[in-house]
Amino acid sequence: MLGRGAAEGGGMEEWTPTPAPRAPGARARLGPWQATWLVLGFGLVQVIAGFALLFARGVAVRLVARMRHVDIVVPPPSAQFLAFVAIAAYGLAGLWCYRFVLRRAGALLHDGGPSGVGLCPAPRRGYVAAVVLGACVAAVAVTLLHAVPPDRAQASQRVFVRALEGSGESRAAMLLLILALLLLAGPLVEEFVFRGAALAGFTARFGRAGAGTISTALFVIAHAQEKLQYPPGFIDVALMAVAALWLRWHYRSLRPAVLCHALYNFGVIAGAATLLR
Repeated sequence: MLGRGAAEGGGMEEWTPTPAPRAPGARARLGPWQATWLVLGFGLVQVIAGFALLFARGVAVRLVARMRHVDIVVPPPSAQFLAFVAIAAYGLAGLWCYRFVLRRAGALLHDGGPSGVGLCPAPRRGYVAAVVLGACVAAVAVTLLHAVPPDRAQASQRVFVRALEGSGESRAAMLLLILALLLLAGPLVEEFVFRGAALAGFTARFGRAGAGTISTALFVIAHAQEKLQYPPGFIDVALMAVAALWLRWHYRSLRPAVLCHALYNFGVIAGAATLLR
């Protein structure tokens, strides 16, 4: 799927995959098992945290009713509360992933090489390339949305859309929270997980081409629940993953990939907003 070679400046040099060295102070190196557990944990923590928050809500409602000596049937959560739960669970999963990697990566955390996580600066031209690629992939996404519009009734039932049905300050606060998730937290967390630590771990065993294929496939699978409701979305999310992967390798940093991801999300949001008017 993808070529072999490590980017150094503007050129490419041959690179032979070798196991990532154990960094000083790290408990375990970043290998394929750590990468697999990282991706699985990212999803599991979201599910567990989401159910825990919903359970805590039910307990709190029953406790208040008991204190007031009132019999009550716990009402279903509002769309706003479900959106808050999704955002909170995502944030907790991101924190878990960072802690998981921090305890294992050591010096690899700031290494831009193939077996590093890539939390390091990128050359200026990397950000320029990220803007160009992000705009191109966003344009593809918007074109697909207009060429094959999603079902409006189905789209209107999505949690984040229903969470914005309120008015006034509550709607503005929820809008800011959702935008912060999609334009800031989402790109940061997902690039760190898929094009950062997981890619580094898979590279140590499968080389660049194998690791790129696996991490891209896992990224697409992670978005499958959302994209199954709109199958053309698989095209642009896969293109975004490949663009971010190329940026990560070519400029030896995650930062251009994060910028590309954020621009893609912005394009999708803008395109969807024009259709839902």
